[in-house]
Amino acid sequence: MYRNMFFGAVERICSTDSLRSVCEEYYYRLIRLWRKLLLTHLIKLIDATFKNSEINNLPEK
Repeated sequence: MYRNMFFGAVERICSTDSLRSVCEEYYYRLIRLWRKLLLTHLIKLIDATFKNSEINNLPEK
């Protein structure tokens, strides 16, 4: 939801002719940053899930 609001606002700002060339470069940078953040979060989530499953599968003493 927030992603759509944010990128929608950026698109509206960048739709003006005077800002279009400047915005295109930063818009693509923002998209790459967004993907990197999502990937980092996903990796952390998978790592935490895997560590949790390892702890649950330890043999009892």
